[in-house]
Amino acid sequence: MATKPKQDEVQRVIDELTESEIKQLRKENPFRKERNAKIRELLNRGVKVNVVAALGGYSKGTILRIKWRKCKY
Repeated sequence: MATKPKQDEVQRVIDELTESEIKQLRKENPFRKERNAKIRELLNRGVKVNVVAALGGYSKGTILRIKWRKCKY
């Protein structure tokens, strides 16, 4: 069962990131390696998987796959 992150958690992360960093996280970003590196950086800093998924427009499973560097073939 997927849980949605609390809005205040998402807002705290948005407040800490710059506009360009938020755009870098979006699913529409064509630079996949840079996007994935930014996602990993946030996860390593302690941001919850659900929060990163909400920011980027991804599912929790996709974020976990990016975190563990697994490719979907």
